[in-house]
Amino acid sequence: MVSKKDIAAVVVSTVLSLVVFELFLEHVARIKPIPSGWGWAGSPRRILSKSTGDSEANQFGYRGQPIHYDKDDYVVVLLGDSQVESASEPVEKMPERLLEAELGARMVRKVKAFSLAASGWGQDQQLQALERYLQSYRADLVLVWSTPGNDFWEDTFVDRSPLVMAGPIKPTYRIEADRLTGPIYPKDFYYGGYALTQLLGELYGKTQHKSLPQVISDAWKANLPIRPRSPTPACEQYQKLDQQTLLTSEDKFDLTKKYRLETAEDLLESKTHYAPYMLPQNEMDDYQRRLMALLYARIREVASGHGAAMKVFYITKKLPSFEIACIGSEQSGYFAVDRNFDVALSKVVPSDLLINIPVPGGKEINVSDADRHLSTIGNERTMRALAEELTRAR
Repeated sequence: MVSKKDIAAVVVSTVLSLVVFELFLEHVARIKPIPSGWGWAGSPRRILSKSTGDSEANQFGYRGQPIHYDKDDYVVVLLGDSQVESASEPVEKMPERLLEAELGARMVRKVKAFSLAASGWGQDQQLQALERYLQSYRADLVLVWSTPGNDFWEDTFVDRSPLVMAGPIKPTYRIEADRLTGPIYPKDFYYGGYALTQLLGELYGKTQHKSLPQVISDAWKANLPIRPRSPTPACEQYQKLDQQTLLTSEDKFDLTKKYRLETAEDLLESKTHYAPYMLPQNEMDDYQRRLMALLYARIREVASGHGAAMKVFYITKKLPSFEIACIGSEQSGYFAVDRNFDVALSKVVPSDLLINIPVPGGKEINVSDADRHLSTIGNERTMRALAEELTRAR
């Protein structure tokens, strides 16, 4: 008969062996934690910048000027994504600098504006960055540059990719019992909490022909209210249009026609730039809207708790455009879309917080035909109009 002393010895020996093996994996084999989130160093658009090193990063590692202000300065924090980061434009022409100058010209107090943003961010990473900033600094106004073509799906999924294939893992929130919970994966982490469990996870992933980020992404999606969506038969009447042609030859299309856009994005799971705009609407669309509304409410709560006002703004370009009536592929089927940003944002942001900035002009307001981010000219017009709107409301 095995004594309790023998059992205890086996347990202690096993635990010690696991601890030693864990230390070996971390410090000798050097298994790295999975990155969660990114700043300027990991920005997918950093390659567009002409600078090298981290000379363009602020104290938090986001592209922008160093955070310094005087006690009487009016401090603005600009949350956002690639629009705020403005990787293709010189640092001195970033939105923060342009807004600082435009507001400064209209206010008695000196103005300082700082960016908390990176390409591919949703409101989840924006919220986390704001909380981190307010632990050490103050703000009078928090401005969120909303990108409603991206934000809904970016907020919803734990990885940043509109494809079935997983992208980089990020801090993400979810709804549980009608409440916002998270962030899940707030920083770099070992899968399962340990290098050993991460190693086991990688081995499991290989048996399923999946990367570990893919395993994490698929597990996350399994807990979302993803529902089947029926294709729209009427889409068959519209002329097909592929993504590459859309990016490079938009000015050649008939403005009186409607088109159906061919896309490889994950439409069936609403992991797409066209969520939640597909028709007919389903439970997943409602979930994405509720999640974004809760994130904006939390950002407002955090800002207010530190004495800052909050506004959300988005831009609309006044360029002539044709209508994309449907999106899809032969594999997924084709779905009608109604991509109305005004209506979408009005459902998640209170009207007293929401500002629409129409940006006049033609192609000069874009970086290029293939890159629809705002150019310096586009940013100048946007920040001028925003400053006028903000000071008019004061």
